[in-house]
Amino acid sequence: MKAERILGALYGQALGDAMGMPSELWPRRRVKAHFGWIDRFLPGPAENNAACYFNQAEFTDDTSMALCLADAIIECDGQIDADVIGRHILQWATDFDAFNKNVLGPTSK
Repeated sequence: MKAERILGALYGQALGDAMGMPSELWPRRRVKAHFGWIDRFLPGPAENNAACYFNQAEFTDDTSMALCLADAIIECDGQIDADVIGRHILQWATDFDAFNKNVLGPTSK
């Protein structure tokens, strides 16, 4: 039961993140002017410097960080190890070329 709840939380995060990705970092007024109402998965628009790298239904660094954390916790048998978490985040950032794209939040940087 606990594993199903954790998995459900991760699915919920990924789906919500992918749904909101096209409007990443935009104020509500701009989102409304550009999209009206977002009720389906959309690609990141070219005008959005944070979302332009993402295709329809892709999640952002927010979910990627959660998955890095989950992978690190699994690797450490439930223990929190900042070095292992950092290694997972750095690997993701390198693979995604995140340092050259505007997809990392200030804490992740």
